[in-house]
Order: sequence, then structure tokens, then C-alpha cells
Amino acid sequence: ACQNGDKEIFLDAVNKGADLDRSDWAGFTALHYAVAHFQPGIVSMLLSAGVDVNRRDKRGFSPLMLAAAYRSRLMVDLLVITGKADVNLAQGHNSSFPGATALHQAAKTGDQEVCKALIEGGARMHAADASGRTPADWAAM
Repeated sequence: ACQNGDKEIFLDAVNKGADLDRSDWAGFTALHYAVAHFQPGIVSMLLSAGVDVNRRDKRGFSPLMLAAAYRSRLMVDLLVITGKADVNLAQGHNSSFPGATALHQAAKTGDQEVCKALIEGGARMHAADASGRTPADWAAM
């Protein structure tokens, strides 16, 4: 339901007591899947249900980091404004990109609208990853 946007199946699962924060083998939650498959309706429903908006997968990606990497301004806005996602949450030291934030991911893609949304949401422009690189450094990579 979270991948294809089927709201009926989603609501049925919720009504049957589904654990919306449960993760799969990769650490993806329902929110990760809904963001990755661009399902804004499901994302809104998950946020309304109170899921953990800052939960990271096994690679260290939060749903907001995925939205930034996938260049989705709509998803970033939903997660930051509606879901109160932590725009400065960094990937852990055992992750794919230790210390990187959603702004690092957005800068790497070159998507100015997503970068702007994150900065307006409070993202620190000079945050350094574990290698000392800022989002501006990532943009140049």
C-alpha cells in the first residue's frame, strides 16, 4: 500500500493494528517506502498516525534524506512542515555517508528547490560530514 498509494489497503492495515514503524530487512519503514515511491497521500496519513519521522534505515537514511536524494520538494515539505522532521539529523558513523544530512544529499543532486526548502526549514548550511565536507563541498563532487 505504501509503494503504490493504495489508501484502502493502508487504512485496512491501520484498522487491523499494523505496526507502522516496523522495518524490513533493510531498515525501511512504511514511511521510507511511501517517500521512495512518491506517495504523498500515504506520507500524510503516516505522519497523521504519528510514525517516527526521523527513523533511519540500515544505511543511515531517514525518510527526509531519501526525499532530498530523490529531489522531491513536495516530500521534503511534507516531512519538514507536517512531520517536523529533523533537518539536521546526520547519518551515523556506521552508515553509507557518516555525518551527512539531508542538505548534503540535496546539494549532491544540485536541486536548488530542495536545498532551499531544507535551509528554510532550519538546515545548517555549514554542517560537516565525518570527512569534514559541507553541503557546498558535496555540490562540487
